[in-house]
Amino acid sequence: MENDLPTFRDPIAKEISSALARASEYKDFNKEYADISKRIRGEISRYQVNEVRLHDKAVVGTFEHVICAFVNNHRDVEYSSPLVYLCGPLVYSLKAEDEIYYSFESLMNLISKSPPHFPLFRSSSLNSDGHLLPQRRI
Repeated sequence: MENDLPTFRDPIAKEISSALARASEYKDFNKEYADISKRIRGEISRYQVNEVRLHDKAVVGTFEHVICAFVNNHRDVEYSSPLVYLCGPLVYSLKAEDEIYYSFESLMNLISKSPPHFPLFRSSSLNSDGHLLPQRRI
């Protein structure tokens, strides 16, 4: 009789395991790109000028890490200032940097479905379905 009830432990355990694996994977990403970091800091200084949190080095570092990791893992994507504006709401709403990165990557995949309207993506970075090609490790 006990086995007739649905168990919720398995899906929850799988989700936790997946989240831990993604966090571990993100930890290994290269999050440094000197030229882009300087440009990101410059754009952040213009983004939400009166926002106190943007004066926090940890918040600025999160923007830099997420965007640099994304550009490093998607070599055909070039940095441009809209990346800061797209990343901003995620930085404000999520706490863990790896969650911000994977949410940002998902957002960029959604945007990449219509590349003519959003010129961040070169056609060579998209597969035949218009999605970003898989990440490339450095």
